[in-house]
Amino acid sequence: MNQTSLKIYVVILNWNNFEDTDRCIRSLLGINDQRIKIVIVDNHSTDNSVPLFKQKYSQFPLLISDSNKGYAGGMNIGIKYAIENSADYIILSNNDIEYPNNFLQPMLELINKDQSIGIVSPKVLYSNSRQNIYCAGADFKILRGAGVAAYQGKDTKEFGNEIREITMAEGSCFLAKKDVFEKAGLFNEDFFMYFEDLEFSDRVRKHFKLFYTPHSVIYHKGGAGSNWKNHSPLYYYYYTRNRYLYFKKYNIFIKFYVLFYSLFVSLAKALTLVIEYPSNKNERDKNKTRLSTLLKGNIDGIKSFFN
Repeated sequence: MNQTSLKIYVVILNWNNFEDTDRCIRSLLGINDQRIKIVIVDNHSTDNSVPLFKQKYSQFPLLISDSNKGYAGGMNIGIKYAIENSADYIILSNNDIEYPNNFLQPMLELINKDQSIGIVSPKVLYSNSRQNIYCAGADFKILRGAGVAAYQGKDTKEFGNEIREITMAEGSCFLAKKDVFEKAGLFNEDFFMYFEDLEFSDRVRKHFKLFYTPHSVIYHKGGAGSNWKNHSPLYYYYYTRNRYLYFKKYNIFIKFYVLFYSLFVSLAKALTLVIEYPSNKNERDKNKTRLSTLLKGNIDGIKSFFN
């Protein structure tokens, strides 16, 4: 395949956050690589994102969802567009990613090295702490009841510096061949957000290998919060509910392990929120919302688990 004629679509998903998306797009434009085709998907923003995109980036496709479809549904809109427009590769990108000039080539070299490789994940560092790892590849850990980002919080000089096969393509950013989506399908929109990348990776691994390369480095702001004290209510609800949703397909023994594990972790999160109960009223209200969404996530998840 002629490398100079490749069409590499970068699907960027926006929801009420023009500022971060604008920064992401500007970092891609700074690379000045004609192979990169930017696609903006707006997930039914209620702020002024859409008119700002139309004003500043009229040269790029702007796909506007008729409702907030979460990460899974929003990305599916962009993936379908890229495939319909003859994409060779598709990069799925959170909107709070910043791309250095040399991020793309190491991933392309690795994915072209072996026809069995369908997805390559880069090394993702925190934007505000660029020596620390957000994700250096990810793997399914059954005892943790989730996909786990490797070396999160560790020093980038010391950890995650080997190319390796992985079992999960973490959703903040990865490069995929078009064939991946044609053979494995799109994201399961029942998940909305969280665990959709793990379930998708399971299907992809039936057809392709997933790899991680440390030679492609990008920077991620991270919007869901950095710890239990400041995670968003959306995180508390969907991450909790979707663990049950993901493990529905497993046998009864694993289901009971996941049930007790999820309840134990939820209790620990709730205790953290209660112990750290802030004196500021606005922060107290946020904690109340976190607690209620955590409870609702468990209730809805358990209902689906044993349905």
